[in-house]
Amino acid sequence: MRVNTLAAPVVLALSLLAATPTLAQTPAATLPPAAPIRPLLKLGLVVGNEHAISSYHGISVPVFVGLEQQLTPGWTLTLNGTSSWHLGRRDFSNLGYRSPLVTQLSFDAGIRHYYHQARRQERGYRTGPYQGPYVGLQTRTIFSPIPSSNNQLRYDYSTISLLWGTQRRLGGHGLLDAYLSGGLANPRVYGVENTYQHRLGISLEAGVKLSLIRP
Repeated sequence: MRVNTLAAPVVLALSLLAATPTLAQTPAATLPPAAPIRPLLKLGLVVGNEHAISSYHGISVPVFVGLEQQLTPGWTLTLNGTSSWHLGRRDFSNLGYRSPLVTQLSFDAGIRHYYHQARRQERGYRTGPYQGPYVGLQTRTIFSPIPSSNNQLRYDYSTISLLWGTQRRLGGHGLLDAYLSGGLANPRVYGVENTYQHRLGISLEAGVKLSLIRP
């Protein structure tokens, strides 16, 4: 009777050891791969120093098309094209031409870093790949109409700027992007006999973009 009592723990231990390799060979459960972050497509209006609503040619509406793609968590690439469309075109009869339909055309590309994402999530603020405060670096090239011509554009100037701003969703299809930027530019400076040259200067801008996005 005593022998059987001592043998029981030994039999139990041997059974557990025999089952251990079988358990070790059981494949671990794998998590499904995370869904890729889709690019953010934007279509909307922009108001800023470099995209003025009112100019020498009259009132215009700056419309932009943009794309923003996440590179790594917190970092995105931005591409934008903006055209200012003239409203109520003016006739300059003394100069022999009519104000252009497109008063400005520009293209920009940049990199953004959305910061404090973890802190914002802890405080209950909205977070995501394209939301929140950001800093960035952006370059832009601007074209403007040639005086006394019909809808012909020429190179105007370029800028390279540091940005600070914030971007947030408005409902399911809206987006607000407000920003400040400062950097360098090479504006055109006119001289005698209608000649001009480009000189290095300072570029400062405050802007707001309101756009529709793909949800």
